[in-house]
Amino acid sequence: MNLSNLFNDIYNKTYNNIFCYTLSKCHNLSDIDDIIQDVYTDFYFVLEKKTSKIENYEAYLMQITKNKIFKYYFFKNKTKEERVDNEILLNIADNFDMEQAISKKFTNENIWNETKKLNITTQKILILYFKEEYKIKEIAKFLDMNEASVKTKLYRGINDLKVSLERIYE
Repeated sequence: MNLSNLFNDIYNKTYNNIFCYTLSKCHNLSDIDDIIQDVYTDFYFVLEKKTSKIENYEAYLMQITKNKIFKYYFFKNKTKEERVDNEILLNIADNFDMEQAISKKFTNENIWNETKKLNITTQKILILYFKEEYKIKEIAKFLDMNEASVKTKLYRGINDLKVSLERIYE
């Protein structure tokens, strides 16, 4: 899928949620269009330069939106005494992608919190499979289980995580 089609597809799938969130947080209705335009413009540039795949576009866009709203009102309402020292801002690395860093942390934190709610065996299987990159056969041997049980617990755990994360991102 080319960049333009990918962007349009994501835009069509996420616009209503991004708009509703922005609407609920803005102090002035005239600010909404500016913020949403900035969010999707930044997102397009991220898609254009990204080498790694974004796991959850809606979570990523929501984090950009939260940051844009914060920055918009933070800088719009600053008094002279509250001005940010420009030296600090200039010293931030040019290649530092704050939205990606925050989105990744937010997403990883949610995944980890939901994983901890699963039973201990399923947690171990998920960690061994995804973090340590063990094969199902290796996990079965390591945990002294048969492969079918490991596979069942793995897929049920993934499904349980998917359901609980969908509730979070609704």
